[in-house]
Amino acid sequence: MNIYWVGLTINFNKPISVFEDELSDSKCFAYGFFQEIGCTGDNEEKMKDMIIEHLSQFPWLDMLQSGVSFDRIGLISMEEVQSEIYGDPDVKDSLISDPLLKGIWYLSGKAFFSDEIHDNEFHQVEVVRGKNRKTQDIPPISYPPQQ
Repeated sequence: MNIYWVGLTINFNKPISVFEDELSDSKCFAYGFFQEIGCTGDNEEKMKDMIIEHLSQFPWLDMLQSGVSFDRIGLISMEEVQSEIYGDPDVKDSLISDPLLKGIWYLSGKAFFSDEIHDNEFHQVEVVRGKNRKTQDIPPISYPPQQ
C-alpha cells in the first residue's frame, strides 16, 4: 500500500451560494474549493477512486458537472508518517483514521474560492466526470463565463 498526500481543486460548473446576509441582501458565491486529503491505497488510481467516492457524498456537489483536479500527489514514507504525522500533535489530533490503514485518513477544511481568483496559464489536469477520467490541457477558468 502507498500513503498519499493530495492537493485538490474542485471547480463547480456553476457557482453556489455559500453565504447570505439577509440584513444587507449580500450574497457570496463560490466557484470551487481547494482541499488537502491524506489517503492510503494500493495505487494511485485506487486512491483517486476513494477520493472521488468521498466527494460524491456531498449532496451540493454535482460530480457529473464539476471538474476535479488532482493538483499535487505526494507519496509519504514511513519515516514521514512517524515524524510529521504521528510526531506532530496538531496533525495527529486531526486524523480521522490511521494512515497505515487503507482509506482516507485526513481531510483539511474546504477553502472555497470566488471569481476573484484568476490564473492566466494552462494547466494539465485530470478532469473527472462521474467515474470517467481523461487528462487534458484546459484554459484558465474565468467567472462569469465569457460569451
